[in-house]
This record gives sequence, structure tokens and C-alpha cells, in this order.
Amino acid sequence: MKKGRVLVADDDKIFCMMTAEVLTRSGYSVITASNGKEAVYRYQQDTPDVILMDIDMPVVDGLQAAEMIKSLAGDLFIPILFLTGTDEDRVLARCFAAGGDGFMVKPCSNLALKSKIDQLLREKEYRRSTQSRIDELHSMVNILQIEQEVAERFFQHISNSRKLDMPVNIQHYSSPKGLVSGDIALCSDAPSGKQYVLVGDFTGHGLQAAMGAFFVSELFYSMVEDDVPLKDIVSTINRRLREATPGDFYLAATVLEINHETREIRSWAGACPPALVFSSERGVLAKIESDHMPLGILNDEGFDALTRDQVLPSDASIFLYTDGLVEASNVDGDMFGADRIEAILKDSKNSDELFDNILNQVNYFSGGCMQSDDTTFVEVKFRS
Repeated sequence: MKKGRVLVADDDKIFCMMTAEVLTRSGYSVITASNGKEAVYRYQQDTPDVILMDIDMPVVDGLQAAEMIKSLAGDLFIPILFLTGTDEDRVLARCFAAGGDGFMVKPCSNLALKSKIDQLLREKEYRRSTQSRIDELHSMVNILQIEQEVAERFFQHISNSRKLDMPVNIQHYSSPKGLVSGDIALCSDAPSGKQYVLVGDFTGHGLQAAMGAFFVSELFYSMVEDDVPLKDIVSTINRRLREATPGDFYLAATVLEINHETREIRSWAGACPPALVFSSERGVLAKIESDHMPLGILNDEGFDALTRDQVLPSDASIFLYTDGLVEASNVDGDMFGADRIEAILKDSKNSDELFDNILNQVNYFSGGCMQSDDTTFVEVKFRS
């Protein structure tokens, strides 16, 4: 097995012949050139892995030939080992200035020469593999950028086609960790007058989450327009997500069906933080706990579409949020936590300022630290 292709450029024919014989016996493939011009030509024709270059040669000297070869090689690393008759600093400086990657003083032992060639071959392979990895990383970055751009278009399409501006009885805040959020917040009125709200958190981010958001939003709006009951909405989303996406992709969500006339709330919650029900007169009334698995995991037989019903006072507010709100961290690594949100609610006297007050407290607590997850926060009130 050949170790590598070596170009020996020297006007001393005997040296060339002897060096070629030694290297060939040691497993190298050898090409020779008798002057600098021929060395450049041989490089272009045979693409050697290592070049042994004498300095003083006719027609074109070794220094000029090295500069030409390095220029032709561009970003490709072609190691050049200069063979000199002196180790004077002035000569060595000229070798390195011309692009040399090492030097040896003639005469040199065969063992030392082969060791130096092997060292340069290892360096060449290391640079090649490193550059290959860098190219792979650049390719991955380009793919991720394309995915992010596609994901942004998906979200823009959702917003433009469905006009996701929240109605007056709902306040909504969303902050993605990256370019595209894995959270989703949807709201729509059915022909019956009932209002449906979905707040959810997909696994992952980027294109996968964007496509999931597009997929779920289309299902959600279509079913609300058809006055589909809440239990059938969550069952259908669960089934369609499970059929259309990988097994490790799912949606943690809280979904509400709101009757503004009777002030009845029907809810389904799967793997989301508990929604909080607050009354300005009576404080925290209840929690809507998540007692189901996320959407997109279980089959129809295993999926539980059981909903919970509550009748609330007219001044009630329902606060829904994703993990990012309670996982907001300060400089010490402490999380904001659900307890702080409940404490703010208990201490509050004015329900109209609660939404902004909670957000301000979270931002003050985190002190500008980078958020660890996408954040979505929604307040729902009854229509007057």
C-alpha cells in the first residue's frame, strides 16, 4: 500500500535517483523534476502529496517554484520541504517566506527524511479531515438557515391566512427562544357563539415545530368553524398528529371551550403547566391541572378525551402559559416558578393590570438573562 505521492525536485540527478529509490522501497510513490519549472509542471500533472524542493536549481529556482505551486494550490495544503545546503537564518527565512513548511540540511539520513515526510503527510491528512468537518458544519448551518426561513414563512402564512390577532377579551404574549417558536396560541369563535382557545408547546423548534403549528392550526380552525365539540377537537388533533409525525413529536396543550353567556368553561389539558383561574374579588379560584398525556402520542384506544366543566364568576380571568414563563432564570440560575405567579395573583388588587404585572415581574427577575425556552402567556376574560 502506497504511503503517498512524493515529488523530488533537485538538479542533482544522482541525489534524485538515490532519494527516489529509498522512498520507493519504503512504500512511497515518487515523481522527480530537475528544475523549478519542471517541478511546477509535475505538480499540475501529478498532484503530489508532499514536495521535496532544492533551493538552487536552473531555469526557475526552488523558492520561485514553491511560490507558484502554493499559488496554484490555493486553499489546498501542499506541504513543501526545502532541502538546503546550509542552516543559515537568512536562507531559512527565505524558505518560509516562499511558503515552505519545513527544511532539512543536506546530506540528511534516510530515516530523518522519511520521518519528516510522514510528519507532513499526517499534517496534510489532519488539515484535510478538519476542513472536511468544517465544510460539513457549514453545510449544516446552511440547511438550518433554510429551515428557519421556511419555518418563518409557515408562521407568516398562518398569521396572514387566519388573522391571529387576539380578540379584545384575550391578552397574548409570545417570545421565541430562537428565530422560530415551538409554542402555539390559537383562538376562534364557533357559529354557536362559543369561543375556543388553544395554548400549546411542541417538542423541538424550527421547521418541525413550524410545520406542526401549521398542521394543528388548520385542524383547529376548521373544526371550530364546524362547531365540533371540544372532546372531538382534541381527539382529532391527537390522531392526526400521531399519524402524520414522528413518534417523538408531540404537543403539550391546554384547550378551552368558553360559553360567554353562561360563563361555563370546558377544558382539556395535557402535559402543560396548570392554568390559573383568578377572580378580583375572591383571588385564586382554581387550577386547571394537566391530567392527560400530550397530543400525538396515544392511539385512539388509549387516548382520554375527558373534559372538565366549571362555572366561573363574571370577573374571572384564566391565565394559561407554557414552560418558558415559569422556567425564566436569573443570574444565579434560579427559576421564576409557578409559586411566584400565584403569589402575584394573591397579592393583586387590580385584575386589569395583572397580565402586564406578571410579565414585568418575570422580566425583572430574569434581569435580561437569555431565556431557556419559548415563552407564551395568555389571559382570557369573559366578554362583557
